[in-house]
Amino acid sequence: MRSNHHLTDKQFILTFDDGYENFYTHVFPLLQQFNLPAILFVPTSFIETGEHHPISQPNITNMPPVTWYMLREMIKSGLVTIGAHTHTHPNLLDVSETQLIEELTKPIKLFQQRLGIHVEHFAYPKGYWNQKIETHVKKYYKTAVIGGGKPATSDMFNPYRIPRIPIRRSDDWWFFRAKLKGWLTLEETMYDKLRHLKNRSHNHH
Repeated sequence: MRSNHHLTDKQFILTFDDGYENFYTHVFPLLQQFNLPAILFVPTSFIETGEHHPISQPNITNMPPVTWYMLREMIKSGLVTIGAHTHTHPNLLDVSETQLIEELTKPIKLFQQRLGIHVEHFAYPKGYWNQKIETHVKKYYKTAVIGGGKPATSDMFNPYRIPRIPIRRSDDWWFFRAKLKGWLTLEETMYDKLRHLKNRSHNHH
C-alpha cells in the first residue's frame, strides 16, 4: 500500500468499516472460502462497551459489535488485517486538537493491550478529513483511506488519501463492474458530497 512503483489497474484492497458482528458471521467465512485478504477498520469504543447500536446506521438497532475474541481469531487466520477507525467514531472536523489526538492514539494503545498488535492503517470516520487532521494521522499511522474517488494510480498515489469505491447492496453486477473500471467516478463523487452535506446538516440541528 505504501509503494507507488507497482500499481496497476488489476490491484485492489477489500476494506470494511465499523466492526459489526455480522462481519465475523457473514463476511469472514467468505474470505476464508475464497482465500481473500481484507482490512477491517474498527472504532475501539464500539468493542469496549459492546453497545448494540450501530455507528453509521442509526435506524437499525440490532447490530452488535465484534468482540476482541472474534478479532483475535480473524487475525490468526492471516486474512484479516485490523485498522483503526478512531475510538468513538466522531466527525474529526468537529473535535478539538486534544480530542483528535486522543481519538488517534487510544486505538493504538487498546489494540496493543487487547490483541498484542500494532495497527498501521487508519480510516477517517465518514470520510471527513482535512490537511490538519492528515498531518496528525501521519504521526501515528502509515496509511489512511478516504471516501469515494478515482482509483489510485502510480502517478497520483498518496498513502494518506487512498480512495475507496463503495459497493452497496443495491449495486447489480453491471454497477459493480462499472465502479471497478472507474466509470462512475463522477456519480460517486456527487453522492459522497451530498452525503456529507446531509450529515453536517443533521449535526447542526
